[in-house]
Order: sequence, then C-alpha cells, then structure tokens
Amino acid sequence: MPFLFSAVTDLLQALEDNAASTKKAMKGWLDQKNKDHIESWVKSYKVTVDSPVVDAVAVLSALFPDKRTDRVYGLQAPSLSKILGRCFKLGTARIKQLDQWKTPGNGDLGVCVERTLRETEHGQIINPVTLDEIDSILHIIASKCRFSAPGVQATANDDGIETSKLIDSVYRRLSSKEAQWLTRMILKDFSTLDFKSYHVLNAIDPGLVNALSVHSTYEAAVGFLRHQKTLPESQLPPTASPKPIIGSKIGRVPYLKGRSVKNVVKLAAGRKMSVEQKYDGEYCQIHIDLAKGDDCIRIFSK
Repeated sequence: MPFLFSAVTDLLQALEDNAASTKKAMKGWLDQKNKDHIESWVKSYKVTVDSPVVDAVAVLSALFPDKRTDRVYGLQAPSLSKILGRCFKLGTARIKQLDQWKTPGNGDLGVCVERTLRETEHGQIINPVTLDEIDSILHIIASKCRFSAPGVQATANDDGIETSKLIDSVYRRLSSKEAQWLTRMILKDFSTLDFKSYHVLNAIDPGLVNALSVHSTYEAAVGFLRHQKTLPESQLPPTASPKPIIGSKIGRVPYLKGRSVKNVVKLAAGRKMSVEQKYDGEYCQIHIDLAKGDDCIRIFSK
C-alpha cells in the first residue's frame, strides 16, 4: 500500500496542536509529548531507512523542508498566493479571503489556504496523493529554479510544463488540511511547530544523527545506513562510523555562541580549548576530486 501524504500531514497537525495547547513554562512536558507522538507515528507506519514502502528521505524532506537547501522553489507567499488563486479559480471575495495572511493576526498563507478550501470541501478524496508524488513534484519545481543546487538542476527535463501547472496538478487532489501543509513546505515555514529534530531522527534510526554529522544530505546519510544494513555482521567495522565522501557536504560541527569572555569560560566548563583569529568573509566547504579532471571542484555554501 502506498504511503499517503495525509499520514505526514496528520503528524504535523498533531505537533502543531501540541505546541498551540502548551504554555511556554511547560516546555519540558511539550518535548516529551512530542517525542511520544513521533515515536508512536514512526512505529505505526514502520518508517525505517531501509523500508521498502516508506522512503525515509522523502519523510525527512517533508518534516524538515528548511534543511533541503539544495531545493529552491523560487516562490514566496505573494507569488504562491496568486498561483493558488488561479488554480482554484477563486472569485474576488474568496481571493480577499485567501489574502488575509497579509493582515497580522489572520494566520499565515497555509492557514488561509486551508480556511478558503474548507468551505467548498466535501466528500472523500478519490485519488489521494502519496508522499512520493509530493516529493517528486517538489523536486521537479526546484530543478527548474536556477538557484537550486547544480545536482538538482541537472535532473531537469525540458518538458515545457510551467511551475504553476505542476502546483495546480497536485493541489486539486489535496484536502484543505493537506493543502495547508504543502503550502508551508513550499515556503519552508514550519514556525508554528516546536519539536526537536533529534526525536524524529532517532525514532527512524538511532544512527541517523551520527550519519548526518558527516553526510549533511538526507540522501547520503540514509544511503550510508542502508549500506550498513546490507553487510553481514562479520563485515561490519567495530564502530560503523560514517566517513566523509568527496562531493557530499560534511555537516557542520555544533557550536555555542559566546556572549562574553566570562560566558565563554563558563561554557568551556574546564575543558581544553583552542583559539583562532576570526576573519570576516563567506563560509564555504570546498571538495576537490582530481579524478574528475577539469570538473574537479565543488563548493558548498553554509
């Protein structure tokens, strides 16, 4: 049975409901509630890195759209709102309803999309959208944008289909709630949520956190873990730690921001530290593969 997009939006909605119903003073309780909900969801749908049904990369891309820096859609709330207005052939009154996100206090564009579509929503969706379809369409849209990573742009085919038509083709098959979350995915804005990524990664596979510290892309990290699971136990290294691969961006080391010398000394907590001079400039990571001849250099931004 295909993995439906609604399964992901159900989780996202539950996490948003948790955040909305929890006071700031109860942050610890919220973290535990989210952790329990995430673990139950992952177990229920059998989401693993080597699942034959559920694509772990697609799941992670949907739950953490802001981490897919390789995908740039070239859409902001104003332009996406206009496309959706044409997509659903909205009249003047409903266009005004859709554009209520421009006024503070009315919610974001996702909320306004859900509110607008809910009024005419009826019956069960005949042809529900799968997560793989959503992931594929988002990838195609990104491949058409010149600001996406070269690897994403390289997969583009000259099919002549405009981004607006791709959006139209998928939104018409979504429920109002699914449309709300797809809108937020495209805009890479999950600001209404408050959950720890560690809980998701650890629930899917305990090795994901460590793998992502070396392979910063979900494809590389999940690929590494899949490969590890195919090896006989006798061939597994004593510590199955991921190794850097040329051409795959290495994750940044976690860091804490020092507010003052006194604060830095406190953060160090008696540990040995090295100090180096800081220069202003662009942060980048450069990979050189001499085996590729003239096309041997890849530069990754922050």
